[in-house]
Amino acid sequence: MKSIKDADISAQTRVLVRCDLDVAIEDGKVLDTFRLDCALPTLNYIIKKGAFPVIFGHMGRPGGKVDDSLSTNVLKPYFDEKLGSGNYELLENTRFDSGEESNSEEYAKKLASKGDIFVNESFGTCHREHASTVGVTKFLDSYAGLRFIKEVEVLGKLVDNPEKPLVCIVGGKKVETKIPVVSKFLQISDAVLLGGKIGFMWDGEKPDNLFLPVDYVDEKDIGDKTVKYYTNIVSSAKTIIW
Repeated sequence: MKSIKDADISAQTRVLVRCDLDVAIEDGKVLDTFRLDCALPTLNYIIKKGAFPVIFGHMGRPGGKVDDSLSTNVLKPYFDEKLGSGNYELLENTRFDSGEESNSEEYAKKLASKGDIFVNESFGTCHREHASTVGVTKFLDSYAGLRFIKEVEVLGKLVDNPEKPLVCIVGGKKVETKIPVVSKFLQISDAVLLGGKIGFMWDGEKPDNLFLPVDYVDEKDIGDKTVKYYTNIVSSAKTIIW
């Protein structure tokens, strides 16, 4: 995996940076900046090199249509404060274009035209075969961001040589994308705890180290009985992957 530190970045280089911009918004304000904060080391590295980061990514699920409530414009105050106004460019929500999720070559070319090289700093979305994660790599030299590299290194150590007992907690809405993850962790974990929609909808095999919720709140989140049940398992862990 090539790191951004391996890239030939000089003054005036436009670096297309795929960030995780899918943050919670309420009344036009960002409720939690954690995902944005994670990209700052890479973005500041680019700026210190005299180059120009072009930030892009998706917000929500507009389904290929423009939705002003999901515009990346709401993120500009944050990036202005952290990077300085004029030191970066912020592209519009990639999912406003139907070519994003279909991995359209035409849309990927359009995105690629915005930069000289591509940097992926969105570990949480890199499993999706979308134009902004996969398509652009066909047209630009591609690198991993500083945080992306760290995510891979830490996860690699946990998977390859974890301190036992290892407990893995998996939740979320997208059942189809989580099944391979669950299957992988079942092979190496002492316990895999499911929550969210995947826990509610799980209908596959149930090996001895797979634990499902015993109660739910509005079919969305685990209930009090499950919290107590899972707490007993988690408290015995030496390594936890969430």
